Formats: sequence, C-alpha cells, structure tokens
Amino acid sequence: EDGSYFRLRELAVNWTLPKSLVHSLRLGDAQSPRIGLVGRNLWTSTKYTGYDPDVSGGAGKPFTYRVDNFSYPAYRTLTAMVEFGF
Repeated sequence: EDGSYFRLRELAVNWTLPKSLVHSLRLGDAQSPRIGLVGRNLWTSTKYTGYDPDVSGGAGKPFTYRVDNFSYPAYRTLTAMVEFGF
C-alpha cells in the first residue's frame, strides 16, 4: 500500500505587541512582549488506510521497521504562548 503523505507538522504564529499597547496595558518595563499560537499535527493528506502513515517500529524494535503496528496517530494540539522580556 502506498504510504506517501504530506503533513503540516507544526505552525507557529507570533505577534509582538506595539509599544503603544504595552504602555496602555501598563506592563511596565516589558521589552518586546509577544503573544502567539503553536499548532502541531494540524493536517495530513494521504490515501493510506491505516491510522497514521508515519510508520515506525519505535525504539528497541529493529525488526518492525516500516511495519504498521496500529499505533495511535500523533495528537493534534494547539498551544497559546505569552512571552515577556525585562
């Protein structure tokens, strides 16, 4: 079976707050505060019929290389980020 695939594994979007907004929010001496979102395993395009086309035998299993053991696919996650420098 063809196991080729295309995956958007990670996407990060960050925004540095403008100084006028930092001042109006009373963040004091914060230097370049940023907010952002990080998404992982957001999209996969494949005709593979198994759970996940990214097949690997895992650590310590040399004889199951490229064998689908029906393990669960990687979780889709979305993480928010807030960063302050002083």
